[in-house]
Amino acid sequence: MDAYKAVVDLTNPDDGLLTTVQRFIDANEVKDAYEILRRRAGEAADCEERWSKSTRTGMELLPRLGFGACATAFEAFAHDAVKRCFETVFPTMAVDKDDEQYWKAEFDIWLERRKKESEVWNTKEHESETSFWKDVIRDLKTAPNQNSILYELKTHWHTVFHFLRTNSTSQQAVGLMQEMVDSKKQSVLGFLKLPTMENLHKTFAKLASEAPHNNGKRKFREMLSAKTSKKQKTKRTSRASSPSSMTTSSSASNISSDLSAGSSLHESMSSPNLSTPLPMVTSTPVRTAESASTKQRVDEITLHAIEHLITHYARKCSWQIWLRRSPHDVNCADAKTLAHLSNLFYGMRCLFSHGTPQKTVDYGVLRVDRIPQEASDLNIDIFDNRRNKAEEERSQEKELCQEYLLDVAKNAKDNVGQMKVDHDLFLTAQSFYAYVVQVIGGVAECVAYKYSDVNLRTKTVGPEKDDIQTAIDDAWKSAETKVAASSPISQTSHLSSMYGTPGESQTDDPSIADTQVTTSAGPSTGITQEFSDVSVDP
Repeated sequence: MDAYKAVVDLTNPDDGLLTTVQRFIDANEVKDAYEILRRRAGEAADCEERWSKSTRTGMELLPRLGFGACATAFEAFAHDAVKRCFETVFPTMAVDKDDEQYWKAEFDIWLERRKKESEVWNTKEHESETSFWKDVIRDLKTAPNQNSILYELKTHWHTVFHFLRTNSTSQQAVGLMQEMVDSKKQSVLGFLKLPTMENLHKTFAKLASEAPHNNGKRKFREMLSAKTSKKQKTKRTSRASSPSSMTTSSSASNISSDLSAGSSLHESMSSPNLSTPLPMVTSTPVRTAESASTKQRVDEITLHAIEHLITHYARKCSWQIWLRRSPHDVNCADAKTLAHLSNLFYGMRCLFSHGTPQKTVDYGVLRVDRIPQEASDLNIDIFDNRRNKAEEERSQEKELCQEYLLDVAKNAKDNVGQMKVDHDLFLTAQSFYAYVVQVIGGVAECVAYKYSDVNLRTKTVGPEKDDIQTAIDDAWKSAETKVAASSPISQTSHLSSMYGTPGESQTDDPSIADTQVTTSAGPSTGITQEFSDVSVDP
């Protein structure tokens, strides 16, 4: 983005190179300079006319082209940040014995996709698949139909899991784990249909809710075991004065209370493997409705926590709105404002890049309910570290910035493909993209740190680790408090309420074909490909 900024500086209205040349042309004072340049160019007769035209055109197009380039660079960063975060949370490594149910669910999902792929395999691919599975499951019988071997695998899960546990560094185990992780990656990245804040929010929430939570489950079992042991001691000491049935009921009640409230157990409860609590000291069976309620609560907390992280980093950083060649430092610690602005700038990128820009206005990210319409849609603040601005001055500056952004939004909708980008607008957009990069980078760090393996966490040391841990603790504590104080709502309804899209989440822009995410799970015989370059931690 800095490189694009340097190139667009050629059109700087104060002292840019192209601007200076244009001034000479307008004042008819460039004759001498052109004489020298023409001699260098080989006495071309039409040089002066060509150079004058290209200078004017360059001044008009360079900011617009630079704007599109910055938007594209941000899109690449957003996808890369989610991808790297995913690979940290879901490393292709030895699986833990406590994660059997989690990986069984992933294996079942992957197997269904594998069956569909096998319908178009040739004989050689079927033979390769059969050979692979006979190496993993020694007593597996080869069926007459080519792909029927895949239909037998579901009944052999325990054998497959044992193989993954005991042969974790083998080519077969690494290949199969990579296939399952790629399948999971495809489902998570499917949420990032557009590089906007709403879709990034949903993607990180999906990634967090799908994480294995290895450490959380161990912590949960240890705490539950310790609490049960403590209650049993209490039961023994109070048996003479209290019926055993009352003690058991009290123990179950206390454990249930700790499960439903308190941040210390939230992380462990969010595991898909523990969608229902472990068996407690009670004769009352666990109901399915409670399982769904617990999962809904965990998803709700995760969604609010990611929103809290977004606003946390948005508050810490700043960007610049340029008005009449003068920068104004602002930030916007509000998720809805960030969503509106990211829609606006991404929509402008679509206007400049596609042949049917009107679709972006009518159905896409520039639709009336997805971009700022009035000052209340722009909850921005003047960023002033030194606190040396008077309140009145800050208020006036804020109003000017809001009016400018509203004018940009109106111009984009009214002029569509004919919208122009001057130097101020380019600098504003470039600064906003750099700002969101910092925000998304901070969120990705927190998600990766919270849900990664404990061995990976130890690699983060010093003040940075403390800052990340504090941000995580504050985010989940705030989210749990918010969920506890409100009635349960679904992820979709919460996102719709937060981003101002009644009854639906943001849909794809029909005019955009090059930004759709397609993550292939690899070739049809991916699990038998070579993995000689893969290094697996012991």
